[in-house]
Amino acid sequence: REIGALVASPEIKKLSQELVTALAEPTNQKHTQAVLAKMGNQTFLSLIDPASLSLLMPVVVRGLKERDSTSKKWSAQIFGSTSMLVQDVESMKPYLKSIIPLMQQALTDPVAEVVREAAKAFGTMEQVLPEFSRQFNQPWLFKKLRDGEIAEQLGASLAIAEVFLKMDKTRQGELVPEIEIGASDEKASVRRGFLELLDAMPHAMKMDFVPYIKRLFPVMLMGINGDKDKDEDAGLKASTALVARFGDLCPDHLLPGFETVFAATLHSDKAEERNRQQVVRDQSAKCLGLLADKVLEHKKFGQDLLTTDGCSSKNVREYILVLIFLMRSDSDASVKRYANGAWKNAGGAPKLQKLIMPRIEKTLLRMRDGELGLGAQKHAAKVTEELVKAGEMEA
Repeated sequence: REIGALVASPEIKKLSQELVTALAEPTNQKHTQAVLAKMGNQTFLSLIDPASLSLLMPVVVRGLKERDSTSKKWSAQIFGSTSMLVQDVESMKPYLKSIIPLMQQALTDPVAEVVREAAKAFGTMEQVLPEFSRQFNQPWLFKKLRDGEIAEQLGASLAIAEVFLKMDKTRQGELVPEIEIGASDEKASVRRGFLELLDAMPHAMKMDFVPYIKRLFPVMLMGINGDKDKDEDAGLKASTALVARFGDLCPDHLLPGFETVFAATLHSDKAEERNRQQVVRDQSAKCLGLLADKVLEHKKFGQDLLTTDGCSSKNVREYILVLIFLMRSDSDASVKRYANGAWKNAGGAPKLQKLIMPRIEKTLLRMRDGELGLGAQKHAAKVTEELVKAGEMEA
């Protein structure tokens, strides 16, 4: 009662006796679990004073140490929600030495909900204690992203995505080039970590990720490795998820990435690199088909992709069709198959090809001029020759 009398927060005051009981009987897990369950279902509305923290934090620490995943999940959740309401953030610091290592461990927990709540708690710390987050949390998270085992990389990627969501725009801008470079690293394990981050960021940030699509989508596509297990191919997983989320919301942000990557993977002097490029083009063509399908979800009866005016602009829809058309002439049979399937779904009749021919000619001219590299230059010459031979374009 004496301890409870010092507590100002009404939500904590209401549970003060149970918190004290949990602290007084540390070997009885039931007390800790019961009070965590009550706090987990409690909506905290009042500011949390230092006396409330002194009761709350030892129980949170105890919960994070429990084997029981529900206790760990509630503890991480309670830590995050109460951190947002602390009267004086300085009063949090004495507890961080005990809590942060346990939160780090929670990021590799086998239960997804525990990992998710721990990741969110790292995001909350960026919001409440940005200096601490940048000095201690972020270096540790990025180290795990680079050098950790797969489970550590996955946990770190979720946490960094939550941190990125909560940090100010200037700091975000500083980190984007680092993420872009990491996703293109020569070392496959490092690449994998950063591609997992690129998969996690859109899920955490939602529409806040849109300004970064044009810059980061190409490295996702280039990170495709062709592993038959999609979960092992972090580049494909990130690319597919991004197209599924934003394909019909902002296709104009995705299309430059498709064009750049297609052009960049059309030529190499080395056989090994050509094989890798073929894998990237193959799955990029599949993803482009997925984007076209997302737009076609908005079509009305009798419409094809070009006339589906319920999604994006005619200019953008034309751009999609031109890229699909160019991929239909790829030297690889699998790329052709994906492109032909997308073309057919888009309503690719001779009449449609005739309608977009001016845009096709303009794009081929850009490619022939060398703007998109040697491979694109050669591909444009080949497509032009085919069109002239078929009488669909003048020499």
